[in-house]
Amino acid sequence: MAGKKWTEEEIQYIKDNKEKSCKEIADHLGRTERSTQHKFGQLGLERRKAAVGDVVNGWEITGIYLEDAGSQKISMARIKSTICDKVSKVRLTKMTNAQIGWPDRRRPDNIERNKTHGESGTRPHRIWKAMRSRTTNSNADHNNIYFNKGIRCCEEWSSYETFAEWAKSNGYSDKLTLDRDNNEKDYSPGNCKWSTMTEQARNKTNNNNRTITAFGETKDIYEWFDDNRCVVSIEALRYRIDNGWDTKNALTKKSERSCD
Repeated sequence: MAGKKWTEEEIQYIKDNKEKSCKEIADHLGRTERSTQHKFGQLGLERRKAAVGDVVNGWEITGIYLEDAGSQKISMARIKSTICDKVSKVRLTKMTNAQIGWPDRRRPDNIERNKTHGESGTRPHRIWKAMRSRTTNSNADHNNIYFNKGIRCCEEWSSYETFAEWAKSNGYSDKLTLDRDNNEKDYSPGNCKWSTMTEQARNKTNNNNRTITAFGETKDIYEWFDDNRCVVSIEALRYRIDNGWDTKNALTKKSERSCD
């Protein structure tokens, strides 16, 4: 069965890019490498062969020689890695067509990306990991109020180094937590800040902003918690109000465990 007919645009692309390997051209055109090599021959194009000094996928050609292979001789290339100590030899055509993998199976940009920043396990790094987890992993804890609501982490903060730089220049402290101004929006420099636990609690989506009237004043529960007249924890105050305590007593009566 005849193969797919070559278009004029494809043929022109081959002519304009004959210095590239057959694999690169085939991948670009969505053709097989064999059919691309055949078309090269039909067009009478001379492709530049790899030469000493060329670097392909992290391998540098240090020498070219002929090797006996039964009744014929094959052009071979001696190669050395540019990113580690490996040396090897391959058919010259593999270097010409970029049909050789990287020496350590990793691209240099991945090696650079995987370098450690030296802050794993620190509090800022744990905060960053938790933020990334709940905005990228549907199985993470609390995903119902983050991932499933479409809340994400901005692309800029996909890098810990960028997040750490923002944190240090925007008031990070071990006593503060990462907070969003608008809980319906993503984690990003424009929507995040460092807050105390009380400030963050006021901002939570599930906070019902209950108010308490005592001493002739009406404030929300967190403002009363910050008031010097409140002598109990926020949890105790909430429990007492939920269970019908007189508001003044709820604020000022010490728990029995804290009494002298």
